This record gives sequence, C-alpha cells and structure tokens, in this order.
Amino acid sequence: MVFSAGAHGTGRDKTTAIDGRGLEKAAAAAARAGVSRFVLVSVFPDALRADEPGTGRVTAGPAVECDVAAHADAAPHEPALSRLIVELTGGETPVAEAVARHAGS
Repeated sequence: MVFSAGAHGTGRDKTTAIDGRGLEKAAAAAARAGVSRFVLVSVFPDALRADEPGTGRVTAGPAVECDVAAHADAAPHEPALSRLIVELTGGETPVAEAVARHAGS
C-alpha cells in the first residue's frame, strides 16, 4: 500500500487531521487488512517512526526535482526495504537500481 496525502498548508487543524490522524488510520487499516508493505510518501518521513522528539535543527537547501512516483511504484515490490527512510533527490541512477541498492543496505 502506498500512502501519499498532504494538507498542503491548509492550516494546523487540517494538517493534523490529514497528515497525522489520516496516516494513523490508514496504517491501522492496512495492518488489520493484513497488508505487508506500507510505503509512506511524505515530506515528513518521521511520521511512521516518531519515537523520539525532534531536535529543533534541520538541514535546508533548494528543492531538487526527482521521480517520487516511480520510486513509490517500485518500493513496495522490494521485500528487503523495511523500516527505512529513503530521501529522494535528483540524480542519474535509474529508480529500479536505486531501490535495489537501498534494499541491500
């Protein structure tokens, strides 16, 4: 299952409802349905691994174009990808090769 939703700056209430509770509900429903692969496409990758509070520090830079859709399509088919945050940026590596490389890490 691939989950990709976002409130896109519509305010704190909607962001919490969509990006927070919506994700929690989708993950719980997937678990109940026996879905073995759950891929989150998000600008907030810690949403599924929010075990510790944030540090208040970031790395910032210009946005980089990348093929998120192709990666979201390929990732669920790679069983070795599990509990892994993959940051996508522009590059020269074909998506299938990049997914396979991360599966080996």
